[in-house]
Amino acid sequence: MKEVLLINPRSEFLAEPAFVPPLGLLYLGAALEAHGFRVQVADLNLPGETLDGYNPSLIGVTCVTAQFAAVRSLVSRCRSLYPGVRVAVGGPHLSVRRDTERLGADVGVAGDGEETIIALAAGHGEDRGPVDVDRYPIPARHLVPIADYSCAVDGEAATSLVSQRGCPFACAFCSRWASTRKVRARLVDNVIEEIGQLKDMGFGSLVFHDDEMNLLNGRLLNLCRRMAPLGVRFKANARADLLTREQVQAFAVAGCSWLCFGVESGSAEILRKVSKGTTPEVNTRARRFCREMGIKFKAFTIIGLPGETRGTVEQTRRWLIENEVDDLTVTMLVPYPGSAIHEHPERFDVEFELDYERRGVPFRGAAGLQLPHTTRTAALGAGELAELPEIIEASVRRELGLSRRTSGEEVAA
Repeated sequence: MKEVLLINPRSEFLAEPAFVPPLGLLYLGAALEAHGFRVQVADLNLPGETLDGYNPSLIGVTCVTAQFAAVRSLVSRCRSLYPGVRVAVGGPHLSVRRDTERLGADVGVAGDGEETIIALAAGHGEDRGPVDVDRYPIPARHLVPIADYSCAVDGEAATSLVSQRGCPFACAFCSRWASTRKVRARLVDNVIEEIGQLKDMGFGSLVFHDDEMNLLNGRLLNLCRRMAPLGVRFKANARADLLTREQVQAFAVAGCSWLCFGVESGSAEILRKVSKGTTPEVNTRARRFCREMGIKFKAFTIIGLPGETRGTVEQTRRWLIENEVDDLTVTMLVPYPGSAIHEHPERFDVEFELDYERRGVPFRGAAGLQLPHTTRTAALGAGELAELPEIIEASVRRELGLSRRTSGEEVAA
């Protein structure tokens, strides 16, 4: 039987790399196993995991832009260990940049990888395009030691899942490729089946990694209704401008304890410039709905967006404090390839350099940290912007009496 080795590279840019399992690879594993292939997964974020001792006929590696340099070295290592074996690289970076040769790979896979990896394992090479999300709906979690990941919700061991793929919005700072603009929702029956399996594995808490779980109102209400008797607690992302009181009530009844929102900025003008489609008032309404139903509110914000000034940074800080968020993450803008800011910088009040080919890009900036990228606006220099995220987050946490951010929570939401 042919063996396929799937590799999750070390995520040096994250403070807690082994927080959640590599669901993308586990979806590929489920598809390959359904077609009779033997699959091994090497998650290099787990202690003691190595690339030795396998017998692959095909190697697949996933890659985000922040891992580019690490993946290039990893592909070279695979060549040494397994000469003559084809190496395919896919994931978000390859979906926006066909950097196959620069990574040293044989094949680059853009977008969904399930059908393509099956074709490659069978000896073919064509890109099969978007996948039917209900064809291989449940990731092959038995391929990794699922209990070794540190994901938690309110102190209880948790794990991740995805109920739908895609986001139809066009925020200027977000990296997107063609297939991600189309929302593809799994059958609710499949999601409920997966939750049942996760409960059998001992997980009573879950983290939904949908970009925005409330995109499809009727489906969300149905899913929450079906989840209510299951007795699980969960955390999810939601879109503030689509959020209704009815949705929040449904979330609460279903067991949702946290909703996370891309607040981004306290400045209405900045939100307009980056095509966010929300306003500070809309975000405040979402906060109010969550408070009414006892759901905790987490805010994601970005410093260094087009038009950022000391005044707009203060607006963001004040919004977070006045709305008494339950948790927050403040990051510095990184204009990744595939985002409108990266592709068309002349349209925005932002200048940047991004040296992702030589060094990984950290998830967030911090005072005194040498970054492999710089971002600056007309009003704020690169040095100021590198320090402000840490300063603002510390200030808000101090004023609200919030404990210091846990490294994994920021990734899970």
